[in-house]
Amino acid sequence: FYQLQQDGFVNNKTASVMAQLDVDLGFATLTVQPGYRHMNARYRTYVPGFLFETHETSSQKSLETRLGHDGSALKWVAGVYLYREDQTQLWFVNQGVNATGADTPKLDTKSWAVFGQATYSLTDRLRLIGGLRYTYENKVQAGTQSITAGPPTFLVQYPYITEAIGGEITSRKLTFKAGAEYDLTPRNMIYATLSTGTKGGGVINALVNNTY
Repeated sequence: FYQLQQDGFVNNKTASVMAQLDVDLGFATLTVQPGYRHMNARYRTYVPGFLFETHETSSQKSLETRLGHDGSALKWVAGVYLYREDQTQLWFVNQGVNATGADTPKLDTKSWAVFGQATYSLTDRLRLIGGLRYTYENKVQAGTQSITAGPPTFLVQYPYITEAIGGEITSRKLTFKAGAEYDLTPRNMIYATLSTGTKGGGVINALVNNTY
């Protein structure tokens, strides 16, 4: 029945704004970069063989502030990065006589980082690079999951079940970068770099073991 429907749609709206301010302080340049992005997405599909509809929103705010200096022998940059995102979602599935369900998760993400990197010229051709970054991230989810399930008949249905799908995960990580550059000629360079990175986990719409 649902495969014959023709009322599927995709309706996505996104707006973003960014700015950059550079101030010459003499000993260094101060750079401030604020940003904001809002997303509103809705869609309905029957591709799985049953009705699936979702409505998602996301508001992101970020701010990076850094000092940088580009000297003849020493180049360096140091700064702070702040990030906040609030997400909501309402998704609904209707599998006919098998089950219907709805999730209403709300996910809040807070993250900040401090970082610094320097490049020092040992000679006119040889440069050493070193950097550190400490990242903190916290994600908190709240919401409910509701399911009506029953055997394949219109006459018997199990009761409507609603469960909480909250969860929280926090990550902290110190990462680094180290490397060297050497100018073979004015137009040719060789380099070697070793760096690490981090990607925080998250929370999924599950009743148990819902972090990764």
